[in-house]
Amino acid sequence: MVIWHEHYIQAGDPATTGDELATLADHELHEVRRRVGENHQTPSEVLQKLASDEHPEVRAAVGENHMTPQEVLEQLACDEHLDVRYSLTENCNLPLAILSRLAEDENPYVSHRARRTMRMVKPETVPELRPRPYEQGGDSYTMRDIKFR
Repeated sequence: MVIWHEHYIQAGDPATTGDELATLADHELHEVRRRVGENHQTPSEVLQKLASDEHPEVRAAVGENHMTPQEVLEQLACDEHLDVRYSLTENCNLPLAILSRLAEDENPYVSHRARRTMRMVKPETVPELRPRPYEQGGDSYTMRDIKFR
């Protein structure tokens, strides 16, 4: 009998085959599916499937995987869950067009982090963005500035 942590280890192993990763992408535990989303050997069609997973941790892992196709990243940039969009903003390999869209996100945490990443990746693009109200006075903002979904 295979214990779940063996599946967890297998899902993160770069030697795991694409077929095995596809099978593990259907695992009942979202922690195992998240590891599949993190694995750089995961086939793009499996990453596409995991980008619609019910658990935001799985979708966020797909967004952080540098092998994720751009159309999947674009889908994740519109994700309803704040944590998924926020995790994308920490990805320095994210296309600038997607980072720019996230820099205009309605959530101040997402937009601030996207701008910060843009400054690291391509600083000359950031001044073109219009300032957000909470950025004019530094990094402090009130709960009234934050929109929850």
